[in-house]
Amino acid sequence: ADTVTLDCAGHEVIGVGNANIGILLEGRTGVTVKNCRVRNFRIGFHLSLSSGNILEGNAAIDNNEIGFFLKAHSTNNTLTDNIAENNMVGYFLKENSAGNVLEKNTAVGNTLEGYTIKDSSGNMLTENTSIGIGADTEEVAIGFLIIIYAHDNILKRNTARNHRIGFSINFSNDNTLEKNK
Repeated sequence: ADTVTLDCAGHEVIGVGNANIGILLEGRTGVTVKNCRVRNFRIGFHLSLSSGNILEGNAAIDNNEIGFFLKAHSTNNTLTDNIAENNMVGYFLKENSAGNVLEKNTAVGNTLEGYTIKDSSGNMLTENTSIGIGADTEEVAIGFLIIIYAHDNILKRNTARNHRIGFSINFSNDNTLEKNK
């Protein structure tokens, strides 16, 4: 339902490995999801066609593909103080997911990317951290990736550590990177 709060109070939602999605917001507005630990799914948290939602203090751990996935016009959502650990991609914004704010989130040990913005514009990423699995691995580990028609995104005071590539922008225009490490 719209305008509800799901507070897991630190409890876990555990899948069986190839289960599809841990927590899904599809076509939802004004929902707050907080203090939830989601593990062992294909996708931990998935927002599709959802706007104005808040994800705060959650953890997506050991999911097969993506920790936090915003797609299909998921706009004006706020993700704060979340952790994405040991997924393929920690945070992924895709398919015209615009105007989202990611602040003070952490991505740790994700094998491909910590944060990816693909064909989505006007997002703000501030004070996020991505810690890689090490530059000596064979994985293409990237901290922050902006790719394919991802325009006008702003990245401020973010940190990428222990990646092959810290920040990468490909086939995208007018993005701002300021005071990142």
